Amino acid sequence: MIRPGGGAAARRVLFDFDHTLGRDNRLEERVLLELAMRYCLRVPTGTEITSALAEFRSGEISLDEMVEDAIADWGGEHRRAVAKEYRERCLALVPSSVEATPGARQLYEQLAERGVAHAVLSNGWTELQRSKAAAAGYPGRVMTSQEIGFWKPDARAFHHACDALSFEVASTMYVGDSPEADVAGSKAAGLIACWADLEGRSYPGQLVAPDRTIKKLTDLPALLDEG
Repeated sequence: MIRPGGGAAARRVLFDFDHTLGRDNRLEERVLLELAMRYCLRVPTGTEITSALAEFRSGEISLDEMVEDAIADWGGEHRRAVAKEYRERCLALVPSSVEATPGARQLYEQLAERGVAHAVLSNGWTELQRSKAAAAGYPGRVMTSQEIGFWKPDARAFHHACDALSFEVASTMYVGDSPEADVAGSKAAGLIACWADLEGRSYPGQLVAPDRTIKKLTDLPALLDEG
């Protein structure tokens, strides 16, 4: 039985990527809008674009289905070639779109000095998430929901990652910006949940509270030994 996280010192760390270790300046939203303006009879609203991407990011449909269905819903042709174009365009924009979160490289040095193993577990499609992590200078392994077949906040996503990395669940800290997917998800899975509040947001009162909170990435090493 997995005991809840939060009561032990962290020996390993799993990170979210987007809005935690790096930012892509809404890369996928921009590409989907670009394709819609090229192929569709009407331009979708920002809410429609966000909703389409959310379907994929929650694991409800595949990436290709999301792109093909969205373009068709907005008055374009339902064809497979547009999904390939979407992937290629996203990857091409990574170098000009992705930036590391302030303090990220210093954090990696601090973790290396401490001998703390770490990896990324991110919702999204594998090729893009690995490309973004590389562009942001992340030095470790990047695992994605598309790769493992489970999507945060599903506990199986966290357990699968820990098993693959030989990380003990109860002594692994998960660090991410999403109260729902990252904090509530990892805590329910038995990890030590750390909220990366890097943008000064309010934490939803209806959700379980994080075990730790950081305001900047370089605050993290000091929290690892807390029990």
